Amino acid sequence: SDSDGFIPTLRNKKILIEITTVGQSQYAYFENVLDSFRDLCEAGAKVSLHITTTNCDPSPKEGDPECPLYGQTSVETLENNYSVEKIDQMNERMRCRDPDGSLEMTIRLISPEWGKQ
Repeated sequence: SDSDGFIPTLRNKKILIEITTVGQSQYAYFENVLDSFRDLCEAGAKVSLHITTTNCDPSPKEGDPECPLYGQTSVETLENNYSVEKIDQMNERMRCRDPDGSLEMTIRLISPEWGKQ
């Protein structure tokens, strides 16, 4: 009978996620985390994902996070680590295929000086 069938518990549930990253030093791990958020959507949840991140500091000080993927960053713009191509790749990776689920992703780029006050 239908009452004995599987009932997805995340169907139409709203989930808000805020995640903070610094630079690209752990991007491979970050991609795995993003996959798990997409899985929530694939289970029918309505996911709102907000990412706050920064480029690496163009003038790092001792103890600052390193930027292994980029040798230098632009002082005038925060686009180096989140190029149009990378954002396109992330959008494709995060595409939800469940008709009931949804995934809205917002990336907020901030100055590498953020948090050093």
